[in-house]
Amino acid sequence: MTMKEIKIGSQTMYYDNHKKKCEIRYANDGLEGVLTEWYEDGKIKLKKTFNNNKLGGVKTFIDVHGIHFRYDVVGGKLDAHHTDWHENGKRQTEATVKNGELNGGAVQWYENGDIKNIEFYKNGEKLS
Repeated sequence: MTMKEIKIGSQTMYYDNHKKKCEIRYANDGLEGVLTEWYEDGKIKLKKTFNNNKLGGVKTFIDVHGIHFRYDVVGGKLDAHHTDWHENGKRQTEATVKNGELNGGAVQWYENGDIKNIEFYKNGEKLS
């Protein structure tokens, strides 16, 4: 008979500078609760919530500029209006996702702030 290793408890990984890199919690051999990642300088990079090894609840990103992104995940599918940013702090994309699919307007910007593209979606299908 082969024994299976079951993951229970928490695991923390560290950068070479001894600051936390990632902290994960396990229950019933799957991810459970909040997974947190940090930048090397010690600032929080992101938090994800897991339930029975499935992404659920709130997923929050904090980038190097301190800009927060919050995504709601329902049944493992993204459900949110979100914005991503270029490294210079200007918007990169903005879109609405419902039940894991694009819905409504989706806008992309160049790094200089000029609009690159505007598209419209319904249930993940691009409208012409």
